[in-house]
Amino acid sequence: MGLSDDYRACAICARTMLRGESVYDYVNAEGETLPVCALCKPRAEALGWLPAALASSMADGGARRRPRIDLLRERLAEINLRERFARPPRPELEPQAQHGPAREPETREPRPVEPLDAFNASPEARKVAGLARSLGDPLVSVRAGAGGELITVAWELTWYQWEVGGGEVREVARGEEIGELAEGDREWNASLADGGRLRLGE
Repeated sequence: MGLSDDYRACAICARTMLRGESVYDYVNAEGETLPVCALCKPRAEALGWLPAALASSMADGGARRRPRIDLLRERLAEINLRERFARPPRPELEPQAQHGPAREPETREPRPVEPLDAFNASPEARKVAGLARSLGDPLVSVRAGAGGELITVAWELTWYQWEVGGGEVREVARGEEIGELAEGDREWNASLADGGRLRLGE
């Protein structure tokens, strides 16, 4: 992190930063080092950009280079530190129609929110997409759980589980080894589609 002294523009929002404002250098997928303002740090990290200091350490060669698995674990630690658990917005209820005295009120069953639709509309889907940029496509399982549908997303070095019910998405577990998962959670029946959305089938 540095302080702006030459009115640099943020690479995400294009806003010209004020003199003395905190500036964070990030490296994008093309290897360019770009300035990012404090408000746009989460957006830069969601795009898979790495802090310049971390990117530099990953690029260092020599006999003391750390194994790839350690570098990926460091990347996971960076992502876990910035996690914000936010509930997705509740679907708005349709306004209740006013009926005259001669009309029978209509009854309409609300359409249930599909578990994957609810997950794909939540901030957790963006987290999965960001992880996939660093770790590759995950293994995905969707099955019935105690409180709703249980979604498991796993890579070689980490896994996450979310419970989806009533249109809400809640992280319920996480770990580091796929072998920690129950056998039923390792029945991979879904996948990561283009755009970072989960879908049933491969």
